Amino acid sequence: MKVKIRSSITNRNLPYRCTEGFALSYYHEILGQEARKGKYQDIVFSDRLVAESIDKIKRYLEEINIPTNQFVVVPIPSNRRPGLVSSFAEKVARGIGAGYVEILAKKMNEPEQKTMINSRLQEQNVRDYLYIQQDPLIELSNYHILLVDDFVDSGWTFAVAADIIGSRYQCLSIIPFALSIIPFALSITGK
Repeated sequence: MKVKIRSSITNRNLPYRCTEGFALSYYHEILGQEARKGKYQDIVFSDRLVAESIDKIKRYLEEINIPTNQFVVVPIPSNRRPGLVSSFAEKVARGIGAGYVEILAKKMNEPEQKTMINSRLQEQNVRDYLYIQQDPLIELSNYHILLVDDFVDSGWTFAVAADIIGSRYQCLSIIPFALSIIPFALSITGK
């Protein structure tokens, strides 16, 4: 998954960036369609998606040689489907033996990312609505963060989440993981 490194708003490098991320599937693949069904019909992600994600993340962590006890899973929140990504992310965290915290929140009534017609609007949309919840007991410095979301439309949600988390905590790395990547043209047309 390609990582955003420059702001579309300021045209400057983002101060805090996530590493290159990865996804379980592409939207048109079997697992991508299962994720779509879980999001739009079942309103829960299947045990198969959880198990496949745990397996893929474990293999990734072995490749980069970082123990799971140094990882904290952080879900990207949703006001439209509260609990959908967070319950999935919590199961994944338990499955890989990592910590889990919900530190991100979204203001109400944010427009869907897929309705934004260009990169600048996509970035601004996320910046206007995503924020860190104030909790003095949560400390993420010196941990690797695994950001978890259901679908990647533009990549700006991960980029902005990494930027705001990185500006608050001294994380060792911030790695995005999504169930499925939606090709940009598809995210605009909705077909």
